[in-house]
Amino acid sequence: MSDGGVEMNGINTFINLSKNYLENAEIRKYMFRDEVSQKILAAMEVKGITKASLAKLLHTSKSNVSQILNGNRNLTIDTLCEISMALGMIPVFDLTVKERTDNIG
Repeated sequence: MSDGGVEMNGINTFINLSKNYLENAEIRKYMFRDEVSQKILAAMEVKGITKASLAKLLHTSKSNVSQILNGNRNLTIDTLCEISMALGMIPVFDLTVKERTDNIG
């Protein structure tokens, strides 16, 4: 639209979501799954392990590994440990204090 009505509503929605993304559990879950997937992919590259090889090491299907690497699976701690062991690595978990998003004190 020439007045930008529809586009502006979409932009405003995006701006509001992006300001509060740390407060949105669904967005944070997606971001965390993506981060885990990226770390697994990076480790696979370093070790020269393909999806098919990882699937074989995990005794699962290549399709299941693809779902994991696409961030489409809610991984258990056990599965993360199995993946790290298959990659010859040690999993590390860290919690970081979230910076305040409001302007109070």
